[in-house]
Amino acid sequence: VHINPQSKVTTADAAMIINRIIGAKIETSMTVFADDDQIPDGARESLTSLTELGILEKTNGKISPNSPLTRAQTAQIIMSLLEYRGKLNK
Repeated sequence: VHINPQSKVTTADAAMIINRIIGAKIETSMTVFADDDQIPDGARESLTSLTELGILEKTNGKISPNSPLTRAQTAQIIMSLLEYRGKLNK
């Protein structure tokens, strides 16, 4: 993932970064996104895995992969990551 430090981080960017850190991999997924055709190459596995784990959330069936993350979404992702980490450490 190459991110310009001056640009905003998209949902797809964040998913790929987070997935590289935690190494989440869902073998079989039933997750379907209403905006599936907008998912960038290389981001599908990360978006799917993190959605299945509850780290990312869909809105009206969409993941909005190319939209910049809001502060609220970033906070939600951080809280979900902390919860996920807590489950792993139990």
